Amino acid sequence: MSETGARLGKYRLVRPLDIAEAGEAFLATMIGIEGFEKEVVLWMFRAAPERAATLIGAVTMEAKLAASLSHANIAQVLDLDLIDLGGRVRAGPPPVLPHPRAHLRAFVLRPLAEVAPGWTHPATGQRVGALIAALDPQAIRRLDGA
Repeated sequence: MSETGARLGKYRLVRPLDIAEAGEAFLATMIGIEGFEKEVVLWMFRAAPERAATLIGAVTMEAKLAASLSHANIAQVLDLDLIDLGGRVRAGPPPVLPHPRAHLRAFVLRPLAEVAPGWTHPATGQRVGALIAALDPQAIRRLDGA
């Protein structure tokens, strides 16, 4: 098995995803010009040539489909949720305000508390700190360098 953190050309291995008789799949970072990085899945086949050819064909077909959806010359999809809009409360039409699940999500509330510590939920009147205190445990963490 290859080591996490190892460099293979323009790729740096992040963590193993799958280990099978045919080979290994890793989450990897592709390192590009001026430090640009993109997460990719890197397959390393160790199967017999006939089996590897079949696997490579299947992975290539899937990669071509993915590439048609994510290409350097195609705008990437951005899933953007509107959390609050000036304290408005609105059940519809979309967007529903405030976001209907914002008060349940640590990944929304914790950064919100950093940039707007006095924020109050427009529908419930609860302050952001109280909403965070009421959350069930959620596995989120600050990214390195943030």
